[in-house]
Amino acid sequence: MEGCTIVGSSAPIVFVGVDGATVRYNTIYRPGRYAIRILQEKNEAGFLPCRKGVFERNIVVFHSSEWVTGGVNVGGNTAPDTFTFANNLWYCEDRPNRSAPQLPTVEKGGLTGKNPLFINPAKGNFQLEPGSPAIDYGAHALR
Repeated sequence: MEGCTIVGSSAPIVFVGVDGATVRYNTIYRPGRYAIRILQEKNEAGFLPCRKGVFERNIVVFHSSEWVTGGVNVGGNTAPDTFTFANNLWYCEDRPNRSAPQLPTVEKGGLTGKNPLFINPAKGNFQLEPGSPAIDYGAHALR
């Protein structure tokens, strides 16, 4: 999934039983309980655990009162240690010092606590103001 702008949703990104899936260059604004869920529906023989997901170059802006457990939910019978998180921008609007998500693996090159400087998110304008630290992240940056 790439190049999308998602506003709201209790869990906008859900990796369910995947064996390699990529979510990149998306703008996720005010997700509810979680930004990401890693889940496994089938556990029968022949089904691999949910694994090898990639989450990169996304902008995730959230509010601390809406987020649960660091914004990521990992279900049983999954392989969260095989997931890659790289170069995402995470920003908590009401408490920037709480912007770091609780990811199942260490993120490479992520930015936390930096306001992406959307022009007017309340009116649905997620274009960036000049000087934004998110110029290479999110839906607008997909080339």
